[in-house]
Amino acid sequence: MKVLGISAFAHDSAAAIVVGDEIIAAAEEERFNRKKHTGEFPRHAIQYCLDEAGIEANHLDKIAFFLNARPDFPQNYIDVYKVVGLWALKHSHAFKNGFMHAINSPKSLANILDNSSGTMNSIANWGKIVRRELELENNLSPELIGVPHHKCHIGSSFMISGYQDAAILIADQRGELDATTLAFGNNQHVDILKSIALPDSLGSLYGLITSYLGFRALSGEGKVMGLSSYGEPHYIDEFNRYLEQLPDGLYKLNTEYIDFSIGAFAHFFPEKLIKELGYPRDPAGELEENHSDIAKSLQIRLEEALLSLCEYIRTQRDYDRICLSGGIALNSAANGRIACELFNIDEVYVPPAPGDAGTALGSAVWIAAQSINNGDYKLDSPYLGPGFQYTDYKNALDDAGLPYKRFDNVCKIGAKVLNEDMIIAWFQGRMEFGPRALGNRSILANPKRTETRDRLNELKGRELWRPLAPSFLQNKVSEYFTHDCKSPYMSFVVPVRPEMREKIPGCVHVDGTARLQTVEYSSNPKYWGLLKEFEALTGLPCVINTSFNRRGEPIVCSPTNAVQSFMNMNLDFLILGDFIASKDAAALESL
Repeated sequence: MKVLGISAFAHDSAAAIVVGDEIIAAAEEERFNRKKHTGEFPRHAIQYCLDEAGIEANHLDKIAFFLNARPDFPQNYIDVYKVVGLWALKHSHAFKNGFMHAINSPKSLANILDNSSGTMNSIANWGKIVRRELELENNLSPELIGVPHHKCHIGSSFMISGYQDAAILIADQRGELDATTLAFGNNQHVDILKSIALPDSLGSLYGLITSYLGFRALSGEGKVMGLSSYGEPHYIDEFNRYLEQLPDGLYKLNTEYIDFSIGAFAHFFPEKLIKELGYPRDPAGELEENHSDIAKSLQIRLEEALLSLCEYIRTQRDYDRICLSGGIALNSAANGRIACELFNIDEVYVPPAPGDAGTALGSAVWIAAQSINNGDYKLDSPYLGPGFQYTDYKNALDDAGLPYKRFDNVCKIGAKVLNEDMIIAWFQGRMEFGPRALGNRSILANPKRTETRDRLNELKGRELWRPLAPSFLQNKVSEYFTHDCKSPYMSFVVPVRPEMREKIPGCVHVDGTARLQTVEYSSNPKYWGLLKEFEALTGLPCVINTSFNRRGEPIVCSPTNAVQSFMNMNLDFLILGDFIASKDAAALESL
């Protein structure tokens, strides 16, 4: 069974391919077309996946789409516009606000409606677009299948976790109409325990407040999470009203205050929200104390709601493992509270791509699992993207005219320059799948100084208050953190032991936590080797790890991308495979 999975036409387009019970490849389209969070048809990502599998599109058995829309007219239009109609019924406040917004800013609203119409038409015509773009010769083969969105998230979490049984919590802005799904998985069988439909969406709450605070919804939520650590929960009563806790552990969203549809994209918010929280922040304006207080109150209310949902599942099924996915599972601070505080939990699994890019993989796994009995889809590595050869590295460096040398032990030299407080770009092996660099497309630095964090944020064009994450040797986590967990995909924010914070201040956030990535030899031998060499020199089993990209750009994909970004950033060295490059030939000779 050869299954291609696709997510497209909204945001974070991606493709993935499964052959038999093996996950062959997965990648986001933005890495190829260099448009961050692109929603375009993922033609480059698809071609990469087909090439990696050695398969032509016409030889696929099935193509899975990340939404529950049938591929052919007129059923596709019925599916999509049925969802639109039901969405409208559940968002009466959106129409009232939309009417008011049309009076005040008709052009802005027209642009939003035009973009929405284009997205809906593309989704309605997804089968036609796939057949055209992939030049499929037969309308019946490969079979095209739309998969319910939250089942795609289940496919990209529980079904690749390696767990025989586990609780499942899916939370995002929405799939078709579902905003939260609570389920229990046993082998390949999944029981849906509870679905919470629109408008009661945790993603709507967080996305709207993200926009209210002057950041971009569906991409700036991580900034709000980081900002929350600087605040106090002075608005917690208000957020308890916005997201009401129900007696059974579930929740209800107050849409008189939280209307994601208009406010998130047009910077237009319900009057009741403005009356309580004040006027929204201009994206170009200064951050003030009340903004961090709002972020803190939002973050706490989200975490409480998620913990309560986890306890609700326990009233239905006993469990000691839980799988999280959906855009809310990108909130590593909330994940950390679940991992540290949820009673009687052995393991929490968050995949490397819990957001919509991951549904490309999830849709393929879900469909493949229906066709193969007892298939094992455990994801052993997040490194599912393109890898490159010696000649690719050399050609990229030669074309740029950068001075470079080849070395036998770049791990040892990399550790040496990090110990000298230099900052390096580290490009190795296959690219990571998901939004976080995990040691193959990374910028690395010494964690011993707070000033290093500021320099990194400046050279990347990031806000200075944003935290940076450490990559830690797995066997040393318990020495530095209050909770000994595995976090290979940088999914959990965990408190750093107070006595250890002064040793690694460059990666400790203002609240004494760090977003942890754990590294083992089996998962990434070369990156593990660098950490071991750094530990031998410094006694520290970690380095600062941030993604290799400039602000507003996707993470680098190819050696050419890496060289171009390096040339435009104030980095000391570029380590590209076994090559080390520098803009300063003398610095290179000193290695």
